[in-house]
Amino acid sequence: MKFNTHETDLYVLPESVGEKNKVVNFLDGNKLGWEWSYSNVGGQEWHGKYFIEIPFGCRLKKEIEKL
Repeated sequence: MKFNTHETDLYVLPESVGEKNKVVNFLDGNKLGWEWSYSNVGGQEWHGKYFIEIPFGCRLKKEIEKL
């Protein structure tokens, strides 16, 4: 699982279906807002991939890393 941030937002790139399911279940179970985003920025590591965008989610990184 890879992470990135921008200001207070957290971006999570799950690298397997299992990781995706764990993160989505955690966010939904805790009633936290999130959405899927797509990286279309050429030359970037995440280019062509879908990732989870969590507004104001920087504080959740450590919890998500433990999943």
